[in-house]
Amino acid sequence: MKKYLLAAIFILLAPLLGGLYGALFDQFTFFISPDFFIKVRGVSEQSPSLRWEVAQSGFSNTWTIGLILGTVLGLVGLFHDGLSKQWKVTLQSFLISLFLATVFAVLGFWIPLQASGLRYPDIGDQEAFRKVVQMNNFAKIGGVIGMLAGIGWHVWKFRSERKKRNTLPKSV
Repeated sequence: MKKYLLAAIFILLAPLLGGLYGALFDQFTFFISPDFFIKVRGVSEQSPSLRWEVAQSGFSNTWTIGLILGTVLGLVGLFHDGLSKQWKVTLQSFLISLFLATVFAVLGFWIPLQASGLRYPDIGDQEAFRKVVQMNNFAKIGGVIGMLAGIGWHVWKFRSERKKRNTLPKSV
């Protein structure tokens, strides 16, 4: 019963972590292209709390991803023996997902943009705008790959623990 409660706590905590990731990510990408947030995300250019609106936008766009990651990884974590092992490996797998989403977003920034005839009206810096779009897309791909890597991490830790348990000498 405690394992299910721990999984539920993680599933409830994951959207908060995912939302905080999105708020920080959007603060960073706002430096690259403020136009993206004004034109696409609907942040008011005249707002006295523009940064706060960008953070709210990031949170509202990623908390659901955190919920999905937390649900999948939290349920896979039920296979582990012991509450501390379950919590530790589930949190590690979630952090792996966030890490890979970040790595992919950075790759999205550095990978050259494909030549495109597509132009966005009323956007000052077209290249910066497209970079932020590409970073967001790459981060989503990284999150999916990260979730799969997190599942793989769970499986690897579970198997290694099981193998270790089976190779220990039996007590007399």
